[in-house]
Amino acid sequence: MKKIGQGRTAEVFDLENGRVVKLMLPGFPEKELQEELHCAQEVGRFDLPAPKCYGIVEMDGRKGLVYDLAAGESLRQHMLRTGEIEGDMARMAQAHRRILGCAYSGGKDIRKWLRWQTERSELLEDTLKKRALEVIDALPDGNALLHGDFHPDNVQFDGERVMVIDAGRPAEEIARDIADFLALPCVLHGKKEIDLANLLPDLNMKEQFSFALLMEAFTQGWDPDAAEQFYRHAVTPAVGETVSEKMLALFRTPESREFGVNVIKYGYGFDLTVPSYWSSCLKLAIQAKEIPALMNYLKLFMICLTEFAYMDGRKPKETYAWNYYETFQKILDDLEKPDLPPSLPVTVRAVGGSSGKRENQTYFLSLGVDLQNPNTDRALQNVKVDITLKDREGNVIDVISDQVTSIDPGAIFHYGITRRVRGAAVAQIYAKARANGFLPAETAVMRGVKLEKVSIKRDEHYEILKGTMVSTYAHDLPAFALHYQYLNKQNKIVGGGCEWFFDGLPAGSERPFRAGCAVPIPGAARIVYSIDFDLKSFQG
Repeated sequence: MKKIGQGRTAEVFDLENGRVVKLMLPGFPEKELQEELHCAQEVGRFDLPAPKCYGIVEMDGRKGLVYDLAAGESLRQHMLRTGEIEGDMARMAQAHRRILGCAYSGGKDIRKWLRWQTERSELLEDTLKKRALEVIDALPDGNALLHGDFHPDNVQFDGERVMVIDAGRPAEEIARDIADFLALPCVLHGKKEIDLANLLPDLNMKEQFSFALLMEAFTQGWDPDAAEQFYRHAVTPAVGETVSEKMLALFRTPESREFGVNVIKYGYGFDLTVPSYWSSCLKLAIQAKEIPALMNYLKLFMICLTEFAYMDGRKPKETYAWNYYETFQKILDDLEKPDLPPSLPVTVRAVGGSSGKRENQTYFLSLGVDLQNPNTDRALQNVKVDITLKDREGNVIDVISDQVTSIDPGAIFHYGITRRVRGAAVAQIYAKARANGFLPAETAVMRGVKLEKVSIKRDEHYEILKGTMVSTYAHDLPAFALHYQYLNKQNKIVGGGCEWFFDGLPAGSERPFRAGCAVPIPGAARIVYSIDFDLKSFQG
């Protein structure tokens, strides 16, 4: 027989006839085996998507139960693999509704079981226990059939239908899984013997996991005391008191600078340019040619977090781990493209601008920079722009730093900005740009907003730009920035600016726009423009 699974109390073997046998581990009480058989038989009386039980068998001196094979994978696995969170949650809800729709009077009173579980819990303080018991006692009478442990790990999906099972994942077992994972070595570089559980003195898995779990609780709205209590119970024994106290103290001061530093080291996103735990791990994996081993370690990391996220019936829309998985997988997909040549640097094609009247050693500067993406096979992401302003003697007056989210393949981005400057008059303008990432693509996407009926007028104080924005996109555009430049009759840049539209633009719609620039733009004859938004999220 082929072993296909193992839990806390049993092993599951494939009988190769559409059925499986769940053999209990040595020492499993006979009474509990009989109770499971009784429950399975009672469930079988209803038309429910649950495996049929065929009774007790004995094999190799061990007793167990024979069930129909629940084909496919768990909904948790399916969600992690495909990202179909909403669809899988709908499947869960439909299965749960069928269960709750069954009237049953032969079972135990759930209130007694809940009271017993609450009274024996070591995670609850006495005051919380008292409140919980009061809620349990106030529950109304009813006769609905209850699953008792309904979560994505207990729902199988084969691509067509779901099957509800009952593997059981109590908090105690989750705690054991966390401890097992944190004790698991993952040596990516054999020669240097670098274990990811203790990567660097100030960057290690113990802190990474602690931050992730506490952040998951924080974003789910856990009571801080309850989250700390669970952490001390499930994580402290594995990470030690020093790490434990450090991370708990951190989450008591989420507004502190130290918390912000740890968000960069252990936080949501994954970026090779950020000195985070996982970026350090990936660099090591690339060096040692051990990317598959790292991916396996990451999956275990996410499994432990997801178990915690769904504990006690919680159903968050997305987990902390999922954010990691998406960004991490995207980088790996890019790295694995063998035919993708090295990225070419961003080219600065042109710079120009105009300055306003000086008042109290300050003045407004309106300028534009043409940024070209020379790559025809990728869209640039998170392009950092640095504009250096110098006086006639070559002294630096100021450096303007900004970021463009996306630039289409082979496109020129007409960056514009208006800033107040303090100091001497600007005589020289230099610009440089650097892309921190890319998306493999050959089609331009950032041209779906057109400006029509554009006019340039000057009132007493402002250069006024008016027109109509028209969306040619098939679906709604989220928040975006409109960058524009003023050109003279010789097509030289004589100014520029930027306007944000945080409410976005509905598909196929149009809306008027107005932009004001507090700088006279001599010789402004026409404008050019570019649209900036998060291309990655827009494409889904």
